[in-house]
Amino acid sequence: DGKSYRSVEHYFQAMKHRGTINEEKVRLCNTADEAKKLANSIRMSDSQVLVWDSEKLDVMLKGLRAKFYQNENLRKKLLDTLKMGKLLFEDTTGDYDWGIGTNGDGNNYLGRLLMKVREECWLFFESGLLPNNNNNNNNNVGGPVSLIDSGLINTAFSPAKNVPFEVMQYSPE
Repeated sequence: DGKSYRSVEHYFQAMKHRGTINEEKVRLCNTADEAKKLANSIRMSDSQVLVWDSEKLDVMLKGLRAKFYQNENLRKKLLDTLKMGKLLFEDTTGDYDWGIGTNGDGNNYLGRLLMKVREECWLFFESGLLPNNNNNNNNNVGGPVSLIDSGLINTAFSPAKNVPFEVMQYSPE
């Protein structure tokens, strides 16, 4: 979409209100927490909620891909978890969708999406299995993006403004 976002959370929350004046208000919030609070305070119709529920995982995946494809340092940290054989999970008690919940039986959507992006990063940037693989260019998002989504993602996230997730946890060994 050609816009820069301070974090994946900003992008995710702004997309709840895509195409409205609220999208830009959320995008411009100073912190991820402010973006989430503002987005959640804006009422959505029942039909908007149904649409959002059907697309929110794809929106998060797009944001995570942009974050890790464009930021070499963060990509390396994510790939280090693969080398260590780590499962990733969102350790947020009470969040049974994005996290593992209180009892560890949540859906862990964020952890699953991070592991998917981690595998893609390995394939596209580390494996050497694909042609035109350029390990030294962290802005080379065209190859992976076109192979995965036929242009679904562009350079929407500025690496200089991208911040690491504080919620990424490793599972116990």
